[in-house]
Amino acid sequence: MPDVDPTDDTAPDAVGPPVIPVVMLGITTVAAAAMVAGAFVEGAGDTDEIAPVAVLAWVVGAVVGLVVFAWFGSLDAIRRATGHYVDATWRPRTVAVVLAVTGWLIGSVGAFLVALALARR
Repeated sequence: MPDVDPTDDTAPDAVGPPVIPVVMLGITTVAAAAMVAGAFVEGAGDTDEIAPVAVLAWVVGAVVGLVVFAWFGSLDAIRRATGHYVDATWRPRTVAVVLAVTGWLIGSVGAFLVALALARR
């Protein structure tokens, strides 16, 4: 294997973990938390009426969050397969797992509120 000249402009650049999916995971987690808080303010689960904000919290926190997490995993695996991957010091895989699990748990609260409303019917 030939040595790579560091002054050569044609040498491949180092690639790092995907940042956009991690940011999107943070956004979905915060959005789901805000929606669950809004659902509690509306009194979701106290009546037989299903609160749309609880359904949205469930979808955003659980479904969308897990899809974005899968997208992160796919992009990260592709980037790791290159010989030029440099891992970030802020541990993006750990951050992504924590955000995905937190978003899923928050989304599950929205699902629980929907289930409470359905049980009252």
